[in-house]
This record gives sequence, C-alpha cells and structure tokens, in this order.
Amino acid sequence: MTANAVNPAARFQLGRDASYVFGAQLLAITLGFVLNAVAAHALPTGEFAALSWSLTWLAWLVLCAQLGLMPAGTVFMAVEGEVGLAARLRPIVAALLVNSVVVGGVWWLLIGPTIAGASEGDADYVNMVGLVALWVPAAAIGPVIAGMLRGLHRFREAALYGEYVRRALLLVTLLVVVVGDLDRRLSLIVAVVVAIETGIAAAVVVALDRSARAHRSGAVDIDTSGPGLRRRALAFVLPTIDAPLLPQAGIWLLALVRPPAEVAILSIGIGISFIFGLPVFVGARVLGPRYARTHDQDGELQTLEPIARRHATVSVLFVVATVAALVVFGDWAVGLVFGEQYADAATVAVILGVGGIVNAGTGSCAAALMHCGHERVVGITAALGAVAYLGLGLAMGDDWGANGVALAAAVVIGGRNLYLAAAARHRLQFITWVGIAGGQAGIDP
Repeated sequence: MTANAVNPAARFQLGRDASYVFGAQLLAITLGFVLNAVAAHALPTGEFAALSWSLTWLAWLVLCAQLGLMPAGTVFMAVEGEVGLAARLRPIVAALLVNSVVVGGVWWLLIGPTIAGASEGDADYVNMVGLVALWVPAAAIGPVIAGMLRGLHRFREAALYGEYVRRALLLVTLLVVVVGDLDRRLSLIVAVVVAIETGIAAAVVVALDRSARAHRSGAVDIDTSGPGLRRRALAFVLPTIDAPLLPQAGIWLLALVRPPAEVAILSIGIGISFIFGLPVFVGARVLGPRYARTHDQDGELQTLEPIARRHATVSVLFVVATVAALVVFGDWAVGLVFGEQYADAATVAVILGVGGIVNAGTGSCAAALMHCGHERVVGITAALGAVAYLGLGLAMGDDWGANGVALAAAVVIGGRNLYLAAAARHRLQFITWVGIAGGQAGIDP
C-alpha cells in the first residue's frame, strides 16, 4: 500500500479490483435471478420451494464449516503475502474438510430430518437433506479460497471462482434437463451439480497448491498449528454469523409456518433484493484487505476514508434508484418473468430495499471494524441481530407471511448497520457513511 491511498496509481488499482468483484457478483446475482425464473417455470411449486430451502440451509452450514476461516484467511494473506499462502493453504483446507464432515454429518443425521419433517410440504424438503450434507465441503472451500486470493491482491483469480459457479452449474443442468426432456427430479439435478462442483473445488485447490511451491521454503517461520489457526479463525465466527441469515434464513422460518407457495414468493423477493447489497459487497471485498494492511500504520487508514465515503454515497444512490424502479414496475416485471402467481414478490423486495438503503448509506463499516481488530463488536451485534431476526421473522411471518419476514429483516439490517457505522467512527476515528469528502483524521473538517 502506498503512503497515499488516493494517489492515481492506487485509484487505478481500486477501480480495477472493484471491477473484478463487481463483475463476479453481478454475474452471481443475474444467474440467481435467471435460475429462479427457470426453476419457477420448470419445477413444481413444492420442489422450487425445496431448492430455495436447500440453498439457504447450505449457506448456513457452510458458515458453520468455515468457522471464521474465510475472513481469517483474507487477513492472513493481506499481512503475510504469498509466503502465507504457501504456509497456510494446506492447513486451512484440511481444517475445512474436517469441519465439513462434522457439520454435514450432524445435519444429515439429526438437524436436517427434524427441520424438514416439521416444515409444511415436508416430503420435498426431506429428499434434499442428504444432498445438502454432501454439498458442504465444496461449498465451504470456494469462498475461503476466493478470500485468500483477494488478500493477496489477486482479484482477477478470485473473480474466476465466485459464487456464480454454483448458480451457473444449477442453471445449465436445469436447462439441459428441460430442453432434453429428461428426468426433472430435483434430487437428481442437484446430485449432478454437487458432483461437478466438488470436482472443480478439488482442481482449484491442487492448482493453487502447485502455484505456491516457489514460496514454501520461506514459510517455515509462520505458525500453522491447528490450535493457532482455529483460535484466530474463531474470532471471526460471530462477525460472519449474519451473512447467511439476513435475509435468507427467512425462507426456512417461513417454511415452518406457511405453505410452499408463500415460501417460493419470499425466495424470489430475496433473490431480487440481492441487487441492493451489490455495491456494499464490492466495497467490503475491495477495501477489506486494504483496511487490514493499513490500520497498524499511523494515519494510513484515514487516507482510505474519502474513498469509503464516496463509495457509500454512490451505493445509496444506486439502491434508492433500484427500489424506486421496483415500486413503479415491480409487480408487472415480476409477474412477467416468474408468473402472475409470484407477482407479490415485488412487494417483498421493496420492503427489503428499505434495509438495503440504510445498509448502503452506512458503507463498509463492518468490514472496517473486522479487518482492523474490532471483530468482537461486529460479532456481538451479529449475534444479537440473528436472535432478533429469528424471533421477529417467525412471529411476523406467522402474522403477515412473506412481507412480515421481509420487514423483520429490514429492521434488523438497518438498526445493526447504523450502530456499526457509529462504532467505526468511535473506535477507529474512521467514517464510512455517505459523504463526498473525509478529513485526514477521519472527522469532517
């Protein structure tokens, strides 16, 4: 990192890295949208709801299997460089595999059958329990590898292994089944995708391990012991707990109290709402490693403040414009793409957009705190937010259906991010919320 993070060369780097992250995430959102549209027409309502339910639970199980290894890996690489990759790749992958086997086993034998059996339309959900368990290892490895590559400033390579891979595999497999008039059983489609994604994950790990050989001789001084690795990673578990929960967990909350048709509406609304988080996602992924590199250097972190604030300003304008478009055209557009039976998903997306506006306006506050040694405050608010969402989502979903779950998510997302933005200013003297300029000390002049 240069002495001035806003010089022309650094601006070019930021723009280039942001374009990689933006492109990969936009592709993931677009593919998710198209996948939902195709699945809504190609699958029975019960199986469509079961697919959304499975992917939501997969995200939660992946978080449990990672146990904080994704942000920890990013920070390790940002500080240690290529030598850190050579030293830590194998221990991190080994830890992920062990965790995945444990988490997948507990899900398959205990949690999955219990929750699936308690959900309305339980037969479709039960059929997916074992496949979700088998999916966990590959799904857990991907984000950790991508995070490590971003920590090394290898954003282009990280973009090649994004979340869009799974969605692309699901979409292509589903289209082949539909066009070829093959067996449309959801369990068979997902089994094919799990096998292919597992193969891709294995190939990526082997290729990355080979590329790290040149630096392995310099990695002897890095502590890669299991206890040390897990201790550092565990500090990031709570800060990341809300990632698969808000708002996605509303799908399996609603499945407990409402029929599959309404779960499908919520799923589509959540899928649309992912576009609201796109600019914040880009900011966190691009600025996070830079926060990690600069926070120990006197005054260096504050040189990033103007960029963080401008990014928040652009983000909130983007989200406001998107929500406004949904208010005007949402019912018509959703009905046209997904079918009239799912038109109410536009209202779900607009409600979630309110929380998205606050999230965008507060900027990369959580990323700043997490990457600068204050992951504890992020973790506490994430845990409290998760508990609040589970309680509010279940109660409001029972009363108001999909709209109630969406409202619960918007309240929790907005409230938590307002607090984290204030915490970043107080603890780091660093402002991330909307603004055109930032002072050198992090406070407006």
